Amino acid sequence: MPDQGPTAQTTDMTAEHGCPPQARGVETLAVAERFLVWCLRQWVEGWRAGLPDGRVLHDGFEAAYLPDGLAPFDGMMRAVVAGTQRPLDVRCLRCRFVSDDESMFLNAVAAGQRDRDDLMALAFDEFLAPAASGVAASSALALGSAMTAAGLLLPLTAVPGAARAAAVRAANRGLRLVQ
Repeated sequence: MPDQGPTAQTTDMTAEHGCPPQARGVETLAVAERFLVWCLRQWVEGWRAGLPDGRVLHDGFEAAYLPDGLAPFDGMMRAVVAGTQRPLDVRCLRCRFVSDDESMFLNAVAAGQRDRDDLMALAFDEFLAPAASGVAASSALALGSAMTAAGLLLPLTAVPGAARAAAVRAANRGLRLVQ
């Protein structure tokens, strides 16, 4: 029998539920990141079943000492559903990998925790209509504040659009103040 290293096992496990493998695994995430990825996946599963903010999600926010976080999280997700301009890759609950879109949500909320509205807006602007982007950003900011108050600080990693935002700020400080 041929040696089935980690790659072969990962491919087999992923094939069971149809999610393609990614470079970033759930096991590499910090606790706050794992919680938010679980919330995303649980909400989407509930949305498909007609109950996005179901009991399991309520219990999860309570267990994380984050009861005030569910409403802004739900608001962010409803804005995403209403204003998305492309299909989003939110994985199933069993998937061991983190999609690029899930990473974007992590980074958007992390940017909000640090009052980096520019990075948060750039992340949401990549896939949301302008009105939905504003609503999602406002909700993500409230979620980030609640998570910070509960001690769940998300690491700020490679935020989509970060280089572009830095270039705009450096190019013309006066223009930034006028806008």
